[in-house]
Amino acid sequence: MKRKEIQQYNLADFVEAVVQASKEGYELDIQSNENYPIQIGVGVYTCAMLMKEESDYCNEDKVDEIVLVLDVSEDEDTAVEDTPEEKAKPKRQAQPKGRVPKLKD
Repeated sequence: MKRKEIQQYNLADFVEAVVQASKEGYELDIQSNENYPIQIGVGVYTCAMLMKEESDYCNEDKVDEIVLVLDVSEDEDTAVEDTPEEKAKPKRQAQPKGRVPKLKD
């Protein structure tokens, strides 16, 4: 696998070099410590980029059609239905805020 090392002395040039390498077919390797992008000291930016393999590319000519099938049927055991009792239950009213006075008997 081809490896390209990038070392620049300011952030703008570093980003520009990474973008250019990406256009050439390289990608950042953030899985290994030795290739991970880092800043050394105050103004040294470095990383190593690896060439993408041919299988990593999405070749649109090879893909004819992608079909996504979702099963949305409900089983009788898992189906949830509102029963007439649940529909008839009145909703609980909100309690007023503040202190509730004690009632005298």
